[in-house]
Amino acid sequence: MVPADRPALVELFAHCFPPAPGRQPPLSLDDWNWKYGATPPSCSSVVEDVESGAVLAHVGGICADAEWGDERFLAVQCTDHMVDPRFEGGLVRGRLFLSLMLHWTEQHCTAGRRIVAWGVPSAANRVVGAKYVGYGDLGGTLCLVLPVASVERSVVDLAPMRGVGGDALPDWCGSLQLEAGAFRLTRSNEYLAWRYQRRPRSSYAWVALPSRAAAVFQPGGLASDCLHVLEWLMDPRDAEARECTLQVVAEEARERGLEYLTFWCARRDPMAPWLVGRGARRTRTHLVPTGRSRCGELPFGSLVRAWRPSQGDLDLL
Repeated sequence: MVPADRPALVELFAHCFPPAPGRQPPLSLDDWNWKYGATPPSCSSVVEDVESGAVLAHVGGICADAEWGDERFLAVQCTDHMVDPRFEGGLVRGRLFLSLMLHWTEQHCTAGRRIVAWGVPSAANRVVGAKYVGYGDLGGTLCLVLPVASVERSVVDLAPMRGVGGDALPDWCGSLQLEAGAFRLTRSNEYLAWRYQRRPRSSYAWVALPSRAAAVFQPGGLASDCLHVLEWLMDPRDAEARECTLQVVAEEARERGLEYLTFWCARRDPMAPWLVGRGARRTRTHLVPTGRSRCGELPFGSLVRAWRPSQGDLDLL
């Protein structure tokens, strides 16, 4: 673990992810501290050049509670796996990345623990993970684009609760009943506060229907004319709450002059056909989650069928 006050970390991230249109701002020390030094527990490993002090490689992960029916697991989400492109050994020739990845996996994804390890790797890292760590394809993701104009305005005063920036979501959000039989990270109050309330430079906002549903979104999250929905917290069987929440979110977009709502979701997410039925355009994305179950109670085939990442999970990239 590199101390969080080391500027060499920021330099490594800047070289691996140079500024580009549509890309998140470069990682700052505040970002790194939030992701790897706060709640939930996290883990990172690095390779450092002793002479220069440069950080040559970084492998990180976020540990969070997960659930599948009555079963409980530890989910280790692999994040920020990289090797400095200036390092002459590179990604393959010097085997630096592979060595570090195997070391990190041995440390944090030990067999015998109830662990599901997963991530959204680049194409090159996906090959390494499949060949050496046994990661399999969890089914891909969809991006759904819904015109705001296709969502009717509510004729009922829904009186939603609202919050922006660092405003905490209502306490009851952590106890909402979500889709039965799905595998997901547990949406506890602690996790939601870390994910949305305490993230540096937070531009999130949320709406909530008391004790029934909540949605977290980011204006301009994917494009300047879009409102990107990151969390959809409700029982999908509650059709009224689902419809009312969509109407409230669409109104938030209208008030900001935005034309589209966007959603990321797993291909088997029951929200997908409902949104498509409402007029959403369905497209595949380049995001290919991969993973591995390290517990017999949850074989890989079951994990694929039950896999329900939140849009907020994918936004950690």
